[in-house]
Amino acid sequence: MPLIIPNSNDNNFVSSDMIVCFCASWCSTCIDYKKKLEIFSNSITEYSFIWLDIDDHEHLIGDIEIENFPTILIKKSNKNVFFGTISSNILVLEKMLSTFNENKSTLFKDIINIDLNL
Repeated sequence: MPLIIPNSNDNNFVSSDMIVCFCASWCSTCIDYKKKLEIFSNSITEYSFIWLDIDDHEHLIGDIEIENFPTILIKKSNKNVFFGTISSNILVLEKMLSTFNENKSTLFKDIINIDLNL
């Protein structure tokens, strides 16, 4: 699925299974990661991929603390299964999704409740 950027794409493609990437336009790592994520998102159909710029979409993020980039939220069936900073190597995200899909469980036990209004 193509990368969704709120207010610039048709958000009707958002599903209950999603990958949300929290980044910033001023971050050079994010600029590079966005290119990789756009390519990767086109090869995965079971997830919606959302790009949230922490400055442009502050109203959607609310009180969530983003300490480093890229920070990823993975939701499966509207349940948070991962939230945290990962390597900017796109293969890390690919491996995480593969591991999650094989295990059919959360990757980490204590995940904060994050509810985005997308």
